[in-house]
Amino acid sequence: MSIRSATGSQASRRPVSVYHAVAPSSPSSGSYHSSRSGPELILPRTTYAEPYDYDLESYGSRSSDGGSGIREEHHSTGPHTSTCHQPHDGFEEIRSHMRRLEEDVAHTRQEWGDGEIDTHDMLSRIANYRRGLDMIATPDACRDPLLKLRFDGVDDTLKELEAEASVRKTREQEELETARKEAERRENEMREEWERRQYYLREKATEKERIRNEKEAKEAKKKKKAEEEKQKRIIKEQKRKDHNAKFEAAMKETKRLAKEEEKRKEEQRIQEKKKAYEKRSSREEAARKRDMQRKAADKQAKEADEEARYRKKVTEEEKRYLARKNHQTKAKAALGGREEESRKRERERAKAFAKKVVDDRDKKLERELKKLKDKEKLGYVDDD
Repeated sequence: MSIRSATGSQASRRPVSVYHAVAPSSPSSGSYHSSRSGPELILPRTTYAEPYDYDLESYGSRSSDGGSGIREEHHSTGPHTSTCHQPHDGFEEIRSHMRRLEEDVAHTRQEWGDGEIDTHDMLSRIANYRRGLDMIATPDACRDPLLKLRFDGVDDTLKELEAEASVRKTREQEELETARKEAERRENEMREEWERRQYYLREKATEKERIRNEKEAKEAKKKKKAEEEKQKRIIKEQKRKDHNAKFEAAMKETKRLAKEEEKRKEEQRIQEKKKAYEKRSSREEAARKRDMQRKAADKQAKEADEEARYRKKVTEEEKRYLARKNHQTKAKAALGGREEESRKRERERAKAFAKKVVDDRDKKLERELKKLKDKEKLGYVDDD
């Protein structure tokens, strides 16, 4: 919006005395164009000053940055009053408004540099300041070189801020678009990974079943070969039907899940946690059972081994005892008889030897029983 158009549109709304004081006198004066055209939006500032209304109807009164009201009274009371001093008073009003505009722009630039305002607010303020500049920079005011220089400075600053805000807005939009695409890509990758995992599990199960069937077919007899081949064809056909049924069910499920994506994700997460917990629990339970079975088998094997060694030792001891006894009997027979004392000593030796064998056996059994009890206690501790 140029100064001429802004001035022409505002002239019909000014009071008569103000219009005579600041109305443009030459159509050749410079003009400023606003880079945004939209509904007027004046946003309040709570940290610096109240928003500035750059309407020329406020020439009769204005507010300072501290909030104190300063009124400049015009001595003209009508359109026929003398206007010899009105241009000077109008320039003073313009300088006052310009000073406020420069302060507002400088403060906004400081806030923009500190990151206290966002891009949308910045563009709205720039548009507001441009409207104010277009209303202040009248052709008469542009004849003043100092005011013209200040107008140009504010206009350049607004252009620079608008360019920075536009660049930042474009960058923010690009970052949002990039983040959206990245999130969509990650979601697609997760879905594809889950589908690949499911496909791999199905293929792995099929491969295991195929290997098992082939092994059974190799181990089967020749007379059952025809029946096994028939069974293979039936299994293969059933697999194909199952695969087709699973594929159709998967397609239907995919269409249904497309409408309930958020709900499906939550349910899937809960089910996966539950399945993982059940699977982990079943694995742990199976491992505990295997350990208990292995320990029981080891215990039985060890007991059997110990019992066999002990029986072998006892048998050997008995054989040696019987051999010694037979040898002594033969020696007695060869010598032709012994005295009663000699026979008594032999009986005592035999009894002592038999008692020693029995005591050794009892002690051995007690030691083995104690070891087994200790091992069982240690095994229970390990299982816990």
